Amino acid sequence: MNETAQLAKFTSEMDFDKLPPQAVLMAKQCLLDCLGVARSARRTCPHFARNCFKNVRHRGKHGI
Repeated sequence: MNETAQLAKFTSEMDFDKLPPQAVLMAKQCLLDCLGVARSARRTCPHFARNCFKNVRHRGKHGI
């Protein structure tokens, strides 16, 4: 099994409620950082920024 398959298996079997609070906080901070970059890029790369925000809205609606 290659690294991508191992990572996919690991994450698909992960239980969100069992993640350490520090890991959840760091993931949220990284997401906010990424969104800040996407927002800044909206003028130079509007397609990228639009897709980032569309993805976040979709995941937020579905509790992901």
